[in-house]
Amino acid sequence: MPFQWNDEEVRLPPDIDPNAQEGNKYTPTWPSDDDRLDVPEAIRAWRSYKGDEELVGFADMLERVKQRSLLPNVDYLVIDEFQDITSLQYDVYEEWKPHMKQVLIAGDDDQVVYAWQGADPRLLLDESGNDVILDTSHRLPSEILEVVQQEVHHIEERQEKNLSPRKQGGTVEQIDSPSMLELVRNVRYTVEEHEGTLMILFRARYQMFRFIDEFIDEGIPFKCLTDQRMWTDRLQQYVEAVEKVDAEEPITGLQARRLADMLQDSAFGTNERDELFDAIDERKEQESTDDLAEIEVEADFVTDFAPFMPGPASAADMVRKVTSFQKNSMRAYFKGDYDGMAADRVRIGTIHSAKGREADHVFVATDLTEKVVEQMAATVDEADVPDEIDEFTSTTDPVPTLTDNERRVFYVGMSRARERLVIMENLVNGAPTLPIDVLLYNERNEKSVEDVLAEMEEPPAQ
Repeated sequence: MPFQWNDEEVRLPPDIDPNAQEGNKYTPTWPSDDDRLDVPEAIRAWRSYKGDEELVGFADMLERVKQRSLLPNVDYLVIDEFQDITSLQYDVYEEWKPHMKQVLIAGDDDQVVYAWQGADPRLLLDESGNDVILDTSHRLPSEILEVVQQEVHHIEERQEKNLSPRKQGGTVEQIDSPSMLELVRNVRYTVEEHEGTLMILFRARYQMFRFIDEFIDEGIPFKCLTDQRMWTDRLQQYVEAVEKVDAEEPITGLQARRLADMLQDSAFGTNERDELFDAIDERKEQESTDDLAEIEVEADFVTDFAPFMPGPASAADMVRKVTSFQKNSMRAYFKGDYDGMAADRVRIGTIHSAKGREADHVFVATDLTEKVVEQMAATVDEADVPDEIDEFTSTTDPVPTLTDNERRVFYVGMSRARERLVIMENLVNGAPTLPIDVLLYNERNEKSVEDVLAEMEEPPAQ
């Protein structure tokens, strides 16, 4: 469902705002006691600011292309991820298409997860031309593919795809009502006992942060897909530099610059921080490359300027320009047993942030948010709501059905798994519950992942 403003907090355009008084589209009026935010005024101010500062955004560029019928000087047009195209981008595409010798578009209508910004599966499904439906999943093994196809086939308007798996096997697990602590233990066990990468996915950011609060003390480094202020590349470079200097091993010029920038003043004693920066610049001038990552310096190159260079035990206490979260993450890491582990082996994020990515082990929580349930309740076909549900509202819990838009979101999350998929129901306390039987069968029938896999093994009826 496209994004909708809350009209109790925001003034909508006057032609649809129930509180707008007499006026017209350009000079609307509201009661004097109406203190809601005026979004149209904010939009006008933003446009005015861009004009004054001579700024042009990507959408502005597309608007100009459309208004002026500008055409690229090319014969062939290729568009990937066509299912994510917005209505404005589609208008430009329609303008360009007749002028091309050949057009190739690629996409998956099951992965339309940006409906709130105008993406519409029908733009792909209704496009004319010669269709080529790929017949093999190059990511999913057979058991994961079976469960994913069971989930996605309930979408009413879609292109049927009879995919063959990447290989036979794979693992799908269902966990009912786990605690966050149990999930942390499961992730830790996976890191310690299994090979491969991990991805832990949630429907909303606040759910992700609840997990991070429990997970951070494990000392396992991780990448956050939705927030660049977590375990960043910059932080990773500082950590690696501390470890290598402590072991008296060489570091890169880039790592040396991170130390120069991030160490507290006390690490330099009576020396000046700028002296280390100057030494790094001098070394860069001596080398035949401008890439600091390709330059190697000895550990004492740093300690000559920072005689009180911290070791792992105190590195988190002698760092600057980081958040308290990053300090706590670093402190837990140096106390733990995961030194040298790749920082991107474990990735945590929302389902939307995982689009286009994959991992060997994927954990997906099915908990929703009240806003998501409210949007589903507003758009669901009444025929899809079970008779025993008097009224489907934002407070209905557990959720009795799943709209196509939400079903596509969970399809994206589940289809990230290369080896093992873990689906968790009722993980987040207080969040609306999406039962796994509704996820897989679109009804409450007490069936589980095991039932899907058992049906897969049954011989076809004669």
